[in-house]
Amino acid sequence: MSEEETSQVTDLVSDLARNVARRGRDGLRRRLGSTRVHLERRQLQADREAFWIRLGKTAYRLSEQGEVQHPAIDKAVQRIRELQRELDALDAQNASQSLATSERSD
Repeated sequence: MSEEETSQVTDLVSDLARNVARRGRDGLRRRLGSTRVHLERRQLQADREAFWIRLGKTAYRLSEQGEVQHPAIDKAVQRIRELQRELDALDAQNASQSLATSERSD
């Protein structure tokens, strides 16, 4: 191979390497951009969910204080009270079982 042909091949390989590197950087930038957008979207969704929860707790408190009345809110408050009673009953049952187990092991 002549020196000129070697030079041409070297130039072609160099051009190819630069092209591949450029495409890789461009692809990486696009991917990082879409990842940033994805992360930002997930954070915004988490923030929104936190505010929904906060709104629900606020509505519960306002209903408990008699400042807000609506059939749907009243029904939800009643269900929350029922669930709390069930939780309290399970806690009491668990406490009595723990006490009985403790007394047997002594």
